Amino acid sequence: MQVHGNCSFECDIMKKMIKDTKNKIYSILTDLAMDLGQKDLPFKLEIQKEKSHGDLASNIALILYKNLKMAGPVSLYPRPMSSVDKLPAGTRRGAPALTTRLEFKSPLELAEHIVKILNTKYKTPDTGFDKIEAVAPGFINFYFSKSFLTSQIEEIINLGENFGNLEIGKGKKASVEFVSANPTGPLHIGNARGGPLGDTIANVLAKAGYKVTREYLHNDVGGQVERLGEA
Repeated sequence: MQVHGNCSFECDIMKKMIKDTKNKIYSILTDLAMDLGQKDLPFKLEIQKEKSHGDLASNIALILYKNLKMAGPVSLYPRPMSSVDKLPAGTRRGAPALTTRLEFKSPLELAEHIVKILNTKYKTPDTGFDKIEAVAPGFINFYFSKSFLTSQIEEIINLGENFGNLEIGKGKKASVEFVSANPTGPLHIGNARGGPLGDTIANVLAKAGYKVTREYLHNDVGGQVERLGEA
């Protein structure tokens, strides 16, 4: 059996399901960093393999801690505020930006501060999380709520056979050759195995977006075939 084409891909349905939520949280964390005067902060928000690390985890506090120590005083309102933004009690709109030095003893303490902001100002629990926690040395872990996970069942039902379709192979072709029984010899277990195995591989490639051609390699040339014809 031969497979022609670029067939290296990762098929993780759960990652596809939570992509929008991940992007939303990343956007919120980016806004939070900008509120602290840190534009284009190179932090990460990643899907976790270990359940103990949450469903998503970010190192934003670790990166922020280092930058804030170097930056000195931080403006509480470094960006222009819109008409819908709420000012603290006693602060008039248009007043000069307040400047303070944010003191944190460790990245973990900063992470705890960020979690508090996420749960109040940004109300991230409304985006499908039932727990957001800060853990040493300064990571922030996000845990999806059961209601969010169970809501995906309706999406799966609505998509039907299209659930799990990917576009990794969009515009690409793949040719899968399988079985290829020797016409001059007896069939064996390898020939029987090659049929369902090759067809399954072709189905996976098709699900990933490839235009798949299935071929039973016709072994009808060569000296053995010629002698068979003469027999």
